[in-house]
Amino acid sequence: MSEQAHSLDIAADEVADIKTAIRDPYCYTLDELGGPDSGAAYTRFAGAWQAEAETLKGGLKETAGKVRASNANYHSADEHTIAGLTTAATSAAPPSVSTQPAANTGPTPFG
Repeated sequence: MSEQAHSLDIAADEVADIKTAIRDPYCYTLDELGGPDSGAAYTRFAGAWQAEAETLKGGLKETAGKVRASNANYHSADEHTIAGLTTAATSAAPPSVSTQPAANTGPTPFG
């Protein structure tokens, strides 16, 4: 799960890079953007993209954090379960119970 969280972080960084590539439209004149019609369209596009990219980046980072928290919770639950089973196994088994094979006490039923 750590690997998936890291992949989400990388994706968020890539979105931030794309956001940077679509620079603030106020850095360009309308003539540089192709005139009043296409310049205005680019201005609207760039503004909308800036907001959307920030939302995407935040969502990816938030999801990565949740994946990390889930991973920690699963790990903690596993450790708790193992500790509980170990305690139960050592305290509940009577001394005569063993996991070793029974000793050979004579001929088998098969001869």
